[in-house]
Amino acid sequence: APDGSGAGGGSGRRDAWCYGTPGIARALALASTALGDPAYARLADLALTALAERPGTTWDTDGAGLCHGSAGVLVCALRAGHRPLAESAARLTLRLAPGPPAGPPGSSDAAGPGLGLLGGAAGTALALAQYAGLLPQSSRVPWDCLLLTG
Repeated sequence: APDGSGAGGGSGRRDAWCYGTPGIARALALASTALGDPAYARLADLALTALAERPGTTWDTDGAGLCHGSAGVLVCALRAGHRPLAESAARLTLRLAPGPPAGPPGSSDAAGPGLGLLGGAAGTALALAQYAGLLPQSSRVPWDCLLLTG
């Protein structure tokens, strides 16, 4: 679908962080560091570059969230230092991100996918804040450590 929600046609979310190209590439990059083998880092960079060369609207992701969406691609790209992919993912995330809820959580006026971390507004906002350089750099444990990207 041209709206970026599952655009790859499959249901596997092959371009999502959780079990797709960015997460696997990030694992390869970390393995490269751990094993001292640059071949893994080159393979990871090739995978991220191939994803960056495709329009974000063709990615097999689901919305703007961290787990299945473009925000997860953004976090992996930032951790990998892959600026072209980060820029594409940030643009797509901004386009897909829901606006603020019309009312407090749980009210009948609240709208959107929820406020949660993995699939909701909190994770999307953190990824975008990281991209914009709005998060503190002094933390010994970065916010995204729970995603095992760093």
